[in-house]
Amino acid sequence: MVNFFTNRLSPLLTLFLALVLSVSPAATGQQQGKSQSGGPEPAALDALKRMGDALAEKKSLSFDADLATEVVMENGQKLLIGGDYKMRFRRPDHLRTELRTDNFTRLLFHNGEKLVMVAPEEGYFGELDLNTDSRSALIKIASDYGLEVPLADLLEWGTPDAPKHDIKEAFLVGPAEINDKKVEHWAFRGAKLDWEIWLPEKGPALPAQISIVNVSDPGSPRFTATLKWHVAESLPDKLFRPQLPKDAKRIPFRKVKQGEKKQ
Repeated sequence: MVNFFTNRLSPLLTLFLALVLSVSPAATGQQQGKSQSGGPEPAALDALKRMGDALAEKKSLSFDADLATEVVMENGQKLLIGGDYKMRFRRPDHLRTELRTDNFTRLLFHNGEKLVMVAPEEGYFGELDLNTDSRSALIKIASDYGLEVPLADLLEWGTPDAPKHDIKEAFLVGPAEINDKKVEHWAFRGAKLDWEIWLPEKGPALPAQISIVNVSDPGSPRFTATLKWHVAESLPDKLFRPQLPKDAKRIPFRKVKQGEKKQ
């Protein structure tokens, strides 16, 4: 078993070390579609807009996902790490995520006032006062503590807060099938990321699968998430209140120093 935790890092800094990839490929159709002379196809940009609209119009987002990410070792060897992931989000300030891998389980809660991260098997947790919306809370822990939550950008996709990206190429790969449902496979290329989305042929354009290759990294690791949506699931307040392990030990978050590489 590979141990991804190192002694120089505090436990809370490494909570999401193996599966921290989150991406912001959230074009909202504002870019002008180019002709087929190597630029993004208008139909591909329209597919992104449809997905953004489908996500943004929902007051809550609820899905389970199978995650797989490549971890590039110092010698260039790639390891494939899998995990089960759950996200429950009630706009604008209630969020719960669960990440389970062969190596660890990590939970994150935000209720508009506090953000709590829990390592239930190890019996410790960390807590921050973050009286803000969940999007701002995630930006805070990413910038200050180097912690990025998988698929966090689905919270803002299609909203005015979604980041805009210079999409250099975009096109339809073709039809496919995921979880016995027919989907359309779209591919996009930016300056640092190659990414793909699979959208249902019918119904709301909620992504069935997302895959990202970080081409700015020498090892070009790939991250893939296959999602199962729970559209009608209700999200009560108690879902966003952590139940801490008995005798849980509170440990502090450690801020990322200037110039220190984020995990």
